Amino acid sequence: MTYKLAKLNLFDPHKSLKTGEMLFQKAEEDQTSDLLVLVEVDSAQPDRHSFIQNFLSLIFEVYEQSTIEDTEKILENILKRLNQELSNSKPKKDRGYAFQSFIGLIKENNIYFSSYGNVETFLIKSTMIKQISQKGFDPGNSLFFDHTLKGQLKDDDRLLIATESLTDYLSLEKIKKIISALPPQSASAHLSNILETVPKTVSFFGLILQFITAESSAENKEMPKIGRLATPSGSKNSLDQLLRTQAETEKIMTPPSFIDSLKNKLKKSGNLISVKAKAGNQTAEKINKNKAGNKNAAIKKYSSYLLSTWQFLTSGKFRYGSLSSINSLLRKQIKRFYGLSKFKRILILVAVLIVLILSQSLVWQGKQLETAADQEFYQDTLVKINEKRSGIEASLIYNDTVRAKQLLGEIEVLLNQLPQNSKERIAEHNRLQSEVKTVFEKVWKITNIAEPVSLINFRNFDLTTEVIKIGLKDNYLYGFNNTSKLFTVSTVDDQTKIYENLDLSIKNVGYFEKIDNFIIQSNDNRFYTINDDEILEITANLPAELSQIDGLAFYLDKVYLLDKTSKQIFRLTYLTNSFGRPTGWLREELPIDQTNDLAVDGYIYTLQNDGKILKLSQGGRENYSEEIKIEPVLNSASKIFTTEDSQNLYILDPAGRRFIILNKETVELKQQYFSDKFNNLKDFIIDEAGSKVYLLNGAQVFVVAI
Repeated sequence: MTYKLAKLNLFDPHKSLKTGEMLFQKAEEDQTSDLLVLVEVDSAQPDRHSFIQNFLSLIFEVYEQSTIEDTEKILENILKRLNQELSNSKPKKDRGYAFQSFIGLIKENNIYFSSYGNVETFLIKSTMIKQISQKGFDPGNSLFFDHTLKGQLKDDDRLLIATESLTDYLSLEKIKKIISALPPQSASAHLSNILETVPKTVSFFGLILQFITAESSAENKEMPKIGRLATPSGSKNSLDQLLRTQAETEKIMTPPSFIDSLKNKLKKSGNLISVKAKAGNQTAEKINKNKAGNKNAAIKKYSSYLLSTWQFLTSGKFRYGSLSSINSLLRKQIKRFYGLSKFKRILILVAVLIVLILSQSLVWQGKQLETAADQEFYQDTLVKINEKRSGIEASLIYNDTVRAKQLLGEIEVLLNQLPQNSKERIAEHNRLQSEVKTVFEKVWKITNIAEPVSLINFRNFDLTTEVIKIGLKDNYLYGFNNTSKLFTVSTVDDQTKIYENLDLSIKNVGYFEKIDNFIIQSNDNRFYTINDDEILEITANLPAELSQIDGLAFYLDKVYLLDKTSKQIFRLTYLTNSFGRPTGWLREELPIDQTNDLAVDGYIYTLQNDGKILKLSQGGRENYSEEIKIEPVLNSASKIFTTEDSQNLYILDPAGRRFIILNKETVELKQQYFSDKFNNLKDFIIDEAGSKVYLLNGAQVFVVAI
């Protein structure tokens, strides 16, 4: 058994707080085992580099001078020499934190090793990852290396030897997924790409080994016999290249299936027929070319012939005469058959039986071929689906959402093509559909909330209440409804409060920061606020062109009124207890009649009923990425909200039973929150400081952490 080896080396000589080195020495003819060393020092000072060089030189000297064949004894000699030298030069303080190291020897499929400090060694298989080294140190122990470990490795086992910084930044599950799926060199490049965003002060050192049978190790023949490993390229490998590498590895390691063998045999048996068919086709082509000039004449001739034949066949005379002829012929043949000798009759019956058996054999063979082709197509489709799922996982690791979404679409096409002609295949299809749904939610950043937390149900106050809007002020949630009462609940201690005798026909509500209070718009376009259980009307000088108010938003001392009928946004300024100075804000023709809601942060954002967002400034349209790339497609959202200090746009989609967060600058999707319980979404309030959203669903308010 041999192995493939690659190293992970991410170190900035100018910024990293630690330094390290790795040594690999292939066994010479007079040696019995390969040498692996990893050492990291908790400082990047120049004297630490000289410590590392002396450390490696000492190990190499003992290894090179060893003449014994006992690999474990060679390792013990190396450790004994190291303990002697290090004890003479060890730091007086923090001895255990000065350095960490792994020293190992590999002979055939056996590994012998020892470690000191926070170096971690993992055994990795496709289904597991297990730490097999002792981590840490004993300050009371006079020896640095006080133990040895050994183990036997099997085909396709992987080893990861790394400093603890790797597991500080990546989970064991992600490490297992990458190293078990890719060859060592590709896995090292993959990990390097992921860790590129880590601060340059952090360094990473590691060795990745894959143990393989001798038959699979042709590419290892050019491995250098002396020296250290070449540093892998830091450039990002394409996802397609990584997936091709994985697919080729799986293909090599997997024996041909029964279906493949059957297919090859059938291909061989059909070669002669294929050759004859090809020759026949070539002859037919020549004949067709020679007759091309007489095409029209032939068509006329055969058309006339077919017409006369059809008229004859459909005549009553033909039908009667044909039946009589067939009946007469059958009688004659039966009579002739019984006139034959018994021996001849038996021969004829045997011949007929043989023909029947052969015909059934041909039918069976045809069905077998059809079954084999169906099974091959089914298995190929499953393989393609799994490959594309792996591609999606890799794309998400790289944050390549464009590629992930493309692969997801291809998976859905393949899933629709997957045969469902048996109970087992139907069950497999349902299982894959469930997995694809999970992948879909991952790609499109959907958080599926099975049981959202309920803060309050306003029907507990009044069974007939219909809550229209909600508001948040001074840690109290307000439920504006169709009754003469206003219900409130504390978000801190769940205390409730009811305002009586508020007989208003409420159409819209908004929080006006200028007066630190709510502005209520009634159905007759009048404005009110609430102060100490009392309704106060705010006069408004509305423009004559205003037809109706379809939405409102506040910014600084201004209120913006959406009028879909007039295709205009009107702006009013707050004066003392009144709104005045009305102006038509828009200066160009825009599809405001298709606007569902608006939000203002200095710019105006309009939410269109086709799912687009328009960004407006100074009465006109800004250059903005208006289309939202989202699945399921957004086409009936009802509310949009943002503030001057927020980096997000918040959108409510009742039809899609979801709440959506977008990046305000790029309109890129950040997160979707979905629940089957969101069956009557009406309004929402954002609490960015508390990282939560309050969703009004019917008369109930759900709280969702964001």
